Amino acid sequence: MDSRTSDGGFIVNGNIIANGGTIDIKNVNAMDMQHNANIVVQNGGILNISGVNRLIMTSTNNAPTLKNDGGIINIDTSLYNYNKQEGSYTRPNNGGYILQNSGTTTITGSLYNAGFDNVVSNGARKDALIEIKGGIFEVKGDFENGNHDSSRYYDYFGQGTLNASGDSEVIVRNDFISDAQGEDLAGGGVLYRSSVNLSDNAILRVGNSFKAYRSDISLTDLSSIYTKDFFLDTTANIKFIGGGSGFGSINASNSATFNGGVEFKLANPLMQTDNKTYLILDTPSLNGTSLQEGKVEVIGSSGGTINNAEIVKVGDKYYLSFNGAIPPIDPDIGGGDGSGGSGGDSGNEGSDSGNGGSDGGNTGGGGETGGDSGDSENGGNQGSGDLGGGSESGGDNPQKPNRPTSNNPVYNAIYEALVGKGGIIDDEATLHKATQTIEKQLDHIKEGPKSYQGSVMHHNMLGRIAHTTRTQYALNSQQKYASIAGDYVRMPYFEKEETQNNVYVNVLAGYSHYKDSDTSDYGINFGYDKEIKDSFFGGIYGSVSKRNMKAENMDLDGYNYNIGLYGRSHLTKAVELDMLGYYTNSQSEYTRTFAGIGNNTASYDTHNIGFQARLGYRVKFENGHSLKPYIGFFGSYYHMPQYKENGNVLPITRSENDFMNLYGAVGVEYRKINENGGSFFVAIEGVQGKPVFGDKDYEVRMGVSRIKYENEEEFFGSVFAGANLPISENWDLSATVMAQAYDNGLTSVSGSVGLRYAF
Repeated sequence: MDSRTSDGGFIVNGNIIANGGTIDIKNVNAMDMQHNANIVVQNGGILNISGVNRLIMTSTNNAPTLKNDGGIINIDTSLYNYNKQEGSYTRPNNGGYILQNSGTTTITGSLYNAGFDNVVSNGARKDALIEIKGGIFEVKGDFENGNHDSSRYYDYFGQGTLNASGDSEVIVRNDFISDAQGEDLAGGGVLYRSSVNLSDNAILRVGNSFKAYRSDISLTDLSSIYTKDFFLDTTANIKFIGGGSGFGSINASNSATFNGGVEFKLANPLMQTDNKTYLILDTPSLNGTSLQEGKVEVIGSSGGTINNAEIVKVGDKYYLSFNGAIPPIDPDIGGGDGSGGSGGDSGNEGSDSGNGGSDGGNTGGGGETGGDSGDSENGGNQGSGDLGGGSESGGDNPQKPNRPTSNNPVYNAIYEALVGKGGIIDDEATLHKATQTIEKQLDHIKEGPKSYQGSVMHHNMLGRIAHTTRTQYALNSQQKYASIAGDYVRMPYFEKEETQNNVYVNVLAGYSHYKDSDTSDYGINFGYDKEIKDSFFGGIYGSVSKRNMKAENMDLDGYNYNIGLYGRSHLTKAVELDMLGYYTNSQSEYTRTFAGIGNNTASYDTHNIGFQARLGYRVKFENGHSLKPYIGFFGSYYHMPQYKENGNVLPITRSENDFMNLYGAVGVEYRKINENGGSFFVAIEGVQGKPVFGDKDYEVRMGVSRIKYENEEEFFGSVFAGANLPISENWDLSATVMAQAYDNGLTSVSGSVGLRYAF
């Protein structure tokens, strides 16, 4: 829908559904989603809203106005999740309800999530609600959750609620502010507050500052807030809730201020507390009075009080410690307790950092940035300066894992989920081994398309092998040379010009290797081509193949489906133009084992649409020999939808990836036509390409980490050869082989053997 004038309004009272399709709404002054209206985007559908000055959402209590169920929503304006009025109307009313179960939502403006009084419309929401249960929800401006206006003299509520759960991620590029009316203005005795509730593995990322006033904040399980500055006003409070896997946490890279209430609570009676530590806060500057080092009370799942907990600081990290448990050593400050005490194997004290040290040299910890901490000057058993806690030779205890380092997101994700918040992995060697294995697995997933690209190109090449017995076409001149890779000319049947059609079928097999992975594939290729006129022929082909990739703790199976059109035009007797267009669908599913403690699985489709053009000049020699140098220009559009792994141990979510590669190619082909009608050819080709249009990169989300991968420039070389042997008047036997090598180390070999029938 396009109003073209940017005037007037678009009022919606019914349903709008994008079920796998695309809906564009643009150029209206105001789009008003009223109480019973509903927009649903599902099954890969796309909703684009642009050129709209005001996007307004209002709702009844239980019905979402905007629902994303596995689609893509792009809103190129600010969104008001309440009934925003024009300036002449001073009383906005009613709240909206936005629900995202999965998919991606992007708002380029700001988001105003505040419910106001509903004296005009009975049954409408008083609060504004946003629920994110999966996928990515991004606001590129500010996110105002609730509203406070001290000039009001009546109850207007101003309440906003943000609930995020599952593996969802809420991204706010600027500021996040949560507020509400607060005190009761009408004398009813009710306080109106906003709320932010994160649970499971949900993440709220704020580009600048997170500020909370007159609000209730809760962080449950492994949920977390990442921001530069965190501010909790005296009118707000926060709850850190242990849900089974750990406690919620805050990472404030500049500062964190806690002036409001802070509460710790167990929601799961099975959660481990004995001798456990859980990360609560990571910040270089802690201010305020309500969160400090020392004893704290924890409310148990049954409502009782647990008194054996305290806040312990290690470096910039603050842990909730039970029963005096010692948190992981922070390498930024060195190891040990700083006493440099005597005893143990070494009677000497000290460390270069003055803050580290070892008790007798047996347990010296440290880190690369903390000086030579833990080094005992006069022998004894010195600790490891690289890995933190533990000892090299002072007993059988494994070294405790280090704190996460900022330059390794995989390490960080594993640490936060399985070390820093629960202890499934409790030694450095296991942690590093798990990191290396998962990095390899992610690399194989990233390079996966290339493992079958060689086969795809091989199928395409097979599609270009056409045969004809027409003399004036098969032989471009008096010299005997074939016109296409793999052609042969049956000398006894030159004059049988009625045989203009060819059908063929080939059995395919291939193998590729990349680092520690091996991929095999096999299938069938079939096609039909026909001479259309003396200087041109065209054909169609298809292929189906199955592939299997095996790597360390990972197994991938898939099917490739490929169809294409091809043709050759003789611009002159010596100049040849080969053309090819194709579509490939690859359906894949894999299982990968995480550190021996669980399996994650995923299935996804990838789509590839491409074209190839090769222009060559054939040089003729005697006795059926020819040589053709050529240049080529290729294009390839690649699409991978977003997908999410199924699994209990750090499943990944991979973002959608769309891009267009353009390639240049140079090659040379040698061909020999035998007197008996058979033929042989060999060609060498080099191809260089890079992404030109679309996404420059994509992201893989794993726990608290977002790992970015670029769609990279690539170079590969190919060598392919083939031969044909006539076995009767209408039948011939053909065979081909192709080898490819990529600049990233991927190599592949594929081949085929088949029959062709001319009629």
